[in-house]
Amino acid sequence: KVDPIRRWIRSDPVVGSKASSAAYQPVYQTLETSTVPGKDSLVVGAGLDTALPAFQALPTAFVNGMLVEVTAHELASAYLMTGRLSLSRSREYPASSALLGAGAGCFPAHVVVGESIPLGDTRQTHPPLHATTMESMRTMLAGPLSGDEPLDPGVLNAAQTAIDALNQLHMAKQGVKAQELLQPWVTSEQSMMDLYSRGYAQQFQLTNELSERYGVEDLWDEFAVLPGALMVLKSGLCPFVTVTIDGFDTHEEHLTPHTDLLRSFGAGLSALVEDLQATPDPDDPERSLAETTTIAITSEFVRTPLFNLADGTDHWPSGSMILMGRGIQDGVVVGATGDDAFALGW
Repeated sequence: KVDPIRRWIRSDPVVGSKASSAAYQPVYQTLETSTVPGKDSLVVGAGLDTALPAFQALPTAFVNGMLVEVTAHELASAYLMTGRLSLSRSREYPASSALLGAGAGCFPAHVVVGESIPLGDTRQTHPPLHATTMESMRTMLAGPLSGDEPLDPGVLNAAQTAIDALNQLHMAKQGVKAQELLQPWVTSEQSMMDLYSRGYAQQFQLTNELSERYGVEDLWDEFAVLPGALMVLKSGLCPFVTVTIDGFDTHEEHLTPHTDLLRSFGAGLSALVEDLQATPDPDDPERSLAETTTIAITSEFVRTPLFNLADGTDHWPSGSMILMGRGIQDGVVVGATGDDAFALGW
């Protein structure tokens, strides 16, 4: 009699056995899979072959069977009635982020580049620096009223004087309560002014070498968030950075664009890992950033195993994650899905 746990692991899509599950579209059986060199338990699907150098270079673990709540679009109105504004939400993403320390400390402990992410209450109590692109992040760090040149100290002082005067007026007008309400803002404001004075924006430059290595044209490029993550960590701006790449919500024509996106991402990830290995940690120059950084790659949910009428895929109530780097046990697969491709939890 086969141990159910072993059967689940053997049929786990993460370890490349979609061909054995009737839940998956037959075309998945024709797609190539790749085994990470030296790590036979780690198998990736079409597109992620470009990430093999990264998975080979750092301790890597795959997590599968994460529980995700997914609501069909027809039920959106019912969720709105109950205050559940999100059509999909991973129960475990905020928890895993917290385990990695993303919600720890206070402003400016965390930089977020790309789309917003579900960090739970930490987004309200300790809001991270957030920008949609690396260029908007660079511009933000250049300071108020500044152009492309480094911020002029006179302009910085004038801006600070005006802000201080405005705060004092608010406090005088509204009394003691206003002072309490404004204090978090004043504290964050001072942190921002400190960031401006350190000239972080000058370190957010995309060199020709980085452009070629990551295959991006400028800091407006969506995939510039990958070298951008390197810039954030290398600058010492903060210990946590989250980057988001869009385009994977493939309700139409799933296979080709999805595989191409994964291939571009995998190549960028491999370049990032190589650069982390070659870059000293600004807080611990004796070690590289690769030795002091943990990487988590995840999503809100995954795609349906069957195609819809538009040759696309819809939202599926399971998720997966890749963990790499510091503190990770190498070559491990955690969690599983059943033969029907539903998450069994981890």
